[in-house]
Amino acid sequence: MMTENDSYRNSIDDKLTTATTETQKLSQRLDVNDGKLTVATTETQRLHSRVDETDSRVTKLQDDVGKHTELFVGVTDTFKAVSNKLNDHDEAFRLNNILLGLTMIIAIVGLFT
Repeated sequence: MMTENDSYRNSIDDKLTTATTETQKLSQRLDVNDGKLTVATTETQRLHSRVDETDSRVTKLQDDVGKHTELFVGVTDTFKAVSNKLNDHDEAFRLNNILLGLTMIIAIVGLFT
């Protein structure tokens, strides 16, 4: 026959078994979560590396853009200088045409006088 102590002991044993089972389940979940955390940490480190690599590329591109901008400014300045020279030559050409026209008028007037 089961005494009250035996019943109490069995109840405690059942609770202890249940608690042990739950602890094992929690331990397994903790192991799974640790694995997920390890994967997430590895992925985060990989992403940080990619960000650093991208930052490096952006910096290089910014340097290249700066160099190309300087080159473009130089080409633009050269173009402006050439344009100014052409304008000077156009002005000289117009002046030359005016002088040629005046010379022709003087020559024609000289023929008739």
